[in-house]
Amino acid sequence: MRETRNFRPQVAFFMQKIVFFLALVFGSFACYAGEFVLSRNLFEAQKAIASMRFLEAQKRIEKERLENPQNLASDYYQSFLECYQVLINQRNTDFDAFKKASEKRIQRLEAESSKSEMHDISLCQFELHLGFAKLVFGEYVGAAFNLRSANKLSRTLYAQKPGVLQNQKNYSLLLAALGTIPPKYAWVVTSIGMEGNFEGGIHKLKEFIAKTAHKPELELERAEALFTSTWLLLNFDNNKKETWTFIEKNSQQFQSNLWQAYLRALVAEKCYQARQCVQVIDQKPQENSEEQVPVFWYLRGSASLCLLKKEANRDLNQYLKHFKGKLYKKECLKKLCWYALLFESEQEYKRQRSLFLKTYGEQGEEKLVGKELEKGILPSKPLLMARLLFDGGQFNQALSTLQKTKPEQLSAYQQLEYYYRLGRIYQEQNQLEEALAAYKTCVELAPGFNSYYAPNACLQLGTLYTATKKTDQAKMWLKKVLEFSGYEHESSINQSASNQLKLLNEVD
Repeated sequence: MRETRNFRPQVAFFMQKIVFFLALVFGSFACYAGEFVLSRNLFEAQKAIASMRFLEAQKRIEKERLENPQNLASDYYQSFLECYQVLINQRNTDFDAFKKASEKRIQRLEAESSKSEMHDISLCQFELHLGFAKLVFGEYVGAAFNLRSANKLSRTLYAQKPGVLQNQKNYSLLLAALGTIPPKYAWVVTSIGMEGNFEGGIHKLKEFIAKTAHKPELELERAEALFTSTWLLLNFDNNKKETWTFIEKNSQQFQSNLWQAYLRALVAEKCYQARQCVQVIDQKPQENSEEQVPVFWYLRGSASLCLLKKEANRDLNQYLKHFKGKLYKKECLKKLCWYALLFESEQEYKRQRSLFLKTYGEQGEEKLVGKELEKGILPSKPLLMARLLFDGGQFNQALSTLQKTKPEQLSAYQQLEYYYRLGRIYQEQNQLEEALAAYKTCVELAPGFNSYYAPNACLQLGTLYTATKKTDQAKMWLKKVLEFSGYEHESSINQSASNQLKLLNEVD
């Protein structure tokens, strides 16, 4: 999991353009006894933020506050910096501090009688950052109200100056983010007069990213759009090939840009590109010794495990040793359990699993695994290998592994997983009839198991029938997704089904 790191101006000419542009934007607006001015400190701070050099950025902003306490642009960049840190590390303490700091920034601006364009752009940005962070942390009601305020400001700004790309970016981000709010919170969105559109918002964000590809003066905003769209696509879109194509196109500077390297490796790890993930991390620029980015260890360890490499153990343990947040910690501990099962011993697997359960308890899939262990049934190594090979994009090897396994020799729960995995592999290999049959068998075996396998099989059936223009069948399976509850990944699976249903109903 990673987050966006941005590009640095490459030549003096571009640096002069940035200074000139931001001076125009910031230099002419005054508010509450202060001004929005791009100083040398803040110019360097925005470059540092865009390059994931967060400690340097913080020092630059603090220096600016001491030298020019009336410069309101310091708050603008501070919001970007804190928001990125919260989203990357996902520590509750950081999130709580960010909420308090954001509220203070918002209150300071709202209290001023002297308004300006930059005043409203900053206020919109503060509300947007806070709302998006709340979405990530599951505070949907609070997020809706922050996004409502941002929505009102962005619409006004866009109506007044539609040519300002910052306004287009904020409006697009809002449109997509609001489209991810779970159906059970739809009343909140409706009651305050907003309507989200995930597909429409993502499309507009991609347009913004394309328009700003050669606009270094908007590199920080472009980095935000790239990170946000990537996060949304990974969590709420069902087309991993398209997501990889998108980030591959927009991270060409990954060897010199740490932010782009992070996004490229993140998407590669999530979208069946394990070898690419390892290569990107091996070729990325070196981090500052004082500011390591531990998530690279997790991503490389996870990708290496999908390639069935024994060095995966080293990277996963390095991540746990150096990372103090909660992002990917659960996944990391679970993958160390898998590593022990495949490469070490039953005893070590059970030891690693006990460490996992001490922190996260026996929930979701682990609860079902626990019931199997009580019967003396270990997780199936062939099923685990097939899962990892599939996640790494090695579809032929995954299929070969499954075909060597006889489902009748598996437990009932393992048979459920067997047909789910088989369906996923056939789907990626475009063997649609075989995929449909496997998914339907998975759903038939579902009663008695509160697992994500069956609801996600229904989601994939809906996706396949949509692709083949069989709308009625697609709707039936997508609606069936919503009949399941209380399983892992429920929110993202339900939201994907709801988004697809919405699109199908709009066509009708």
